[in-house]
Amino acid sequence: MAVTEWFQSSLTLNKVCTIQDPVTTHVGKTHGNEQRYAVSEEVSCKQSDYFVKAFRGPFREGTEKSIHFDDEEPEISEIFLRWLCTGSAFVLNPASPSRSLAYHAGDGLRMIKSWIFGDEHELECFQKHLIVCEMQLLVCMDLNDVDIRFAYENTVSNAPLRMLVAFNVAEQLCNGSCS
Repeated sequence: MAVTEWFQSSLTLNKVCTIQDPVTTHVGKTHGNEQRYAVSEEVSCKQSDYFVKAFRGPFREGTEKSIHFDDEEPEISEIFLRWLCTGSAFVLNPASPSRSLAYHAGDGLRMIKSWIFGDEHELECFQKHLIVCEMQLLVCMDLNDVDIRFAYENTVSNAPLRMLVAFNVAEQLCNGSCS
């Protein structure tokens, strides 16, 4: 099931979040798939100075109570919004006795892009959560050249994400040639 499918089928943000101070988040306009979500201004601002500046500073976002992530892929923004409202970015696999994260093709790149989204918007808590998820997923999945290149081209040299990707690559190499 694609991230967008599980996100929309397992969660309606407005039902999960009790919103007393709603702001509208617009995502995906550039990708031709604009979607809108009502999220809590207070919760958003607690998670990032980016949102404090946008909603409580002298900017249009504060006046309109609306923020646009037009260039973001909707499913990446949805991963962030899911975490913002529930505290979990990804769905746990109910069939797994350890309640591990469900793995689907493409999750590696989605997680990398989500971490970079967090980096761009000063979402340190979101990034820390993703690192924990990525430690579970990246150890057991094979990243392809595109995923690896994307992570390296979009992170700084000491980024925790880079270290995890490097670990994954080393693990893949060792499993392929050290056995």
